[in-house]
Amino acid sequence: MTFGITLSAAWKGLDFMVFGAGSVGNKVFNGLNPGTFNYNFKEIFDNRWNPDNREAKYASPAINSSIMNNYIISDANVFDASFFKIKQIQLGYTLPGDFTGKFKVQRIRVFASLDDFFVFTKYIGLDPEVSASATSGMGVDFGTYPNTRKFMFGLNITF
Repeated sequence: MTFGITLSAAWKGLDFMVFGAGSVGNKVFNGLNPGTFNYNFKEIFDNRWNPDNREAKYASPAINSSIMNNYIISDANVFDASFFKIKQIQLGYTLPGDFTGKFKVQRIRVFASLDDFFVFTKYIGLDPEVSASATSGMGVDFGTYPNTRKFMFGLNITF
């Protein structure tokens, strides 16, 4: 299931908007080689198999072992990728019309925005919202770069 929400409010020239999106119930095959630890190293290390941790969540990280070869392409690399992301938070202010009229401008709005700043997930990869490519297919994570966090300022002018 995928979902989204938009909340907005305005008062005396100030406006505020929050947009979020998420997905629940999807699984992702983490196609990164677990032996290279290209994802959450601490999670793998703390929960790896060793003689003292026989009920481990993850296999031994020995790259050349037969255990690792069997582990790489198995359901041990399928993870719950449910997530909720706050895609955008925006705060703006529209200058009063009597002020902007002096400059022969109909409207001036100044705003600041945080884009892709917050992700809530238990997925151990880089981004639970992995994209498909011609070689990977849907639901396969080969370490695609996560969405870049952006802090933006803007100015809208209407003549």
